[in-house]
Amino acid sequence: MMSDQLSDSVSLLLDRNNPETLVSTGTKCTNILIASIGNSHIRWHHRRLDHSKVDYWKTEHICFNDAPCCNELKAIETIRALMPEHIWNFFSRSLPYQCKAYVCSVVLKQTSSVCALLHASKLFYRPIIRLDKKSFMLDFASTGAWTTLGLDRLAGMYGAKYCILNSTAKLGNFKSGQNFLVIDGGTCNTYLAIVRGEIKGGGILPGLKQKYEGLRIYTPELPEVNWQTLHEYVKNREMSVEIFESDTITNLCAGILGEFQSFFNQVINTFLNEVGDYSYIVITGGDGELLYNLLTKRERSKNSLSTLRMIEKKCDIMFDPFLVEHGIVQAIYVSSQLHLPFNDK
Repeated sequence: MMSDQLSDSVSLLLDRNNPETLVSTGTKCTNILIASIGNSHIRWHHRRLDHSKVDYWKTEHICFNDAPCCNELKAIETIRALMPEHIWNFFSRSLPYQCKAYVCSVVLKQTSSVCALLHASKLFYRPIIRLDKKSFMLDFASTGAWTTLGLDRLAGMYGAKYCILNSTAKLGNFKSGQNFLVIDGGTCNTYLAIVRGEIKGGGILPGLKQKYEGLRIYTPELPEVNWQTLHEYVKNREMSVEIFESDTITNLCAGILGEFQSFFNQVINTFLNEVGDYSYIVITGGDGELLYNLLTKRERSKNSLSTLRMIEKKCDIMFDPFLVEHGIVQAIYVSSQLHLPFNDK
């Protein structure tokens, strides 16, 4: 049963969707909504085209059987439940079809569910646009390996380019075809190297959650370690990982995080040694900030794992939690031949 407030706002939107309401209104696109669908969550991004407001939020996946393919009222109710209050208030005051919706997904069933939901609501400009791999390849050369890469990795690559452009614009030291490495600490940890403007390749490995969940499943007699345990561990050790720990819990933390840190240390150093020129490392993802801190923190003691020597290696390392979203936005605007400053207000 809907609340009175929800019923009123839904009724208003249904009335605005009446074709007679739209006659001679001169409606035009004033904002965009992006659904970036990953393996674990949907990350939503709403942006007003006058650059006055940018919002990000995250939800669980939509149940496939619940996709309201034909029911407009149910679709609006579902979208209302997915949106933060202030975003919904913005939509409830706007005319329909002023928002273009884009879907970028690595989960096929979720793509169908989200597109069906957005289409059925009649709140968005039609058609709902599904981004494909070609959307992110406008500025990059490749030997063809990119055809097997997921959209999230390609979007992260595209976002990294503009992240670097934005951070170095005043210095004027970024050139087309610059070398950079993208690391995504998500459900799976991934990395992708761009060398002289061409996709060189990368790798995929289990994420932190898969590591500690695997230990819980296959070694149930061990104490349970979770995301909070790992963050408390590094926080108490000033973002370092000790090699020789004293009890079972800290042994588990050192093993999980040490492997995480050491592997990417090796990946980055291998990349830098091969490239030779000044390079950029761009990190993103839910565990990206933790990895960034582990990699940039100087060793605390002789028994802690060594960290990168960024200055000596002529490398800039940066963290951006919205790298994939930035890449999607830039791909949309480049393909639409529209201009959008990278900076978010």
